Amino acid sequence: MSKLRICGFGSLACLLLAAAPALAGKPVPVSECDTFIYEPGKYFVTQDLFCGPDQQGITVYSSDVTVDLKGHTITCGPAVVELVGAVLVGKNTEPDFVLNNVRVKNGTVSNCSDGVIFFYTKSGKISKITSHNSEGGITLIEAIDTVVRNNVGFNNFNAIRSFGGFNNEFKHNWSTGSFDAGLLVETGETGSRLVCNTSEQDAYGIAVGPLSSGNVVRGNFVNAAGDTGITLWGWKWDVWFWDYASDNVVTKNLVQASGRADLAEVAYDLLADDLTVPEGAECENSWNMNQYSTWMGPENCVAPPVVLDKDDVCALDDDNSD
Repeated sequence: MSKLRICGFGSLACLLLAAAPALAGKPVPVSECDTFIYEPGKYFVTQDLFCGPDQQGITVYSSDVTVDLKGHTITCGPAVVELVGAVLVGKNTEPDFVLNNVRVKNGTVSNCSDGVIFFYTKSGKISKITSHNSEGGITLIEAIDTVVRNNVGFNNFNAIRSFGGFNNEFKHNWSTGSFDAGLLVETGETGSRLVCNTSEQDAYGIAVGPLSSGNVVRGNFVNAAGDTGITLWGWKWDVWFWDYASDNVVTKNLVQASGRADLAEVAYDLLADDLTVPEGAECENSWNMNQYSTWMGPENCVAPPVVLDKDDVCALDDDNSD
């Protein structure tokens, strides 16, 4: 495995490359898979990379790192090792190992388990990444203050997903063909903003899952979801239901042509393997000023539909800034 030894071991050139971030802040080229980054600095990919079945792509173990794919593609071979991915940040087994200010941008990640995955990070950013992967295009695990902006997902399982995060922002992302959700947050995601995103022909457009609260879902455009457009959900087993997404605000979204319902506040019935509205369920979230046709959830929960325009639905803006 290479640890930024991008030329012959022991050569002066390699020593200079390894020391570059500390010496002068010069960008460091990355030209192969199984590259590990241990020092702060700016790193850029020099060519398309194809990672074999026993390789990761680029793994970051340092704060204050920028990885610029420079428009190149990182492609994974058949997965043999766990967590095969294009860019991995942090350590999945060490929640106390928190990296700050890591940025990944400008390229394509494909055929991996997870394209870009952040473990236990703070104040990071992922932007202008195009993804096509078997699990997550972009995945956050307990990330804090992280920005996920202007990314594109094609035919991922989830284009973007976040588990247990706090105060993250998901803005101006676009997805299509997701086998699950275009944008999914769950397992205690709190205080995050899901704004100005577009989902077209994903199974579920935007989903906020169990134990997640205080999130804002605003100004998104969801078109032709296979099942439900915007879904807030919890669990159900027999007559018991629990862990609902609660105290979230869903406003000024344009949702249309969904297979089952445009908007839904439901439970996932573990016995029936399906979404349901449990008898006795009460409204747990605020739904107002949305343009929609169909609703699935408790009575008197969602406000009547309104007609929105481009100024209301920021997903319709042409904002491609980084």
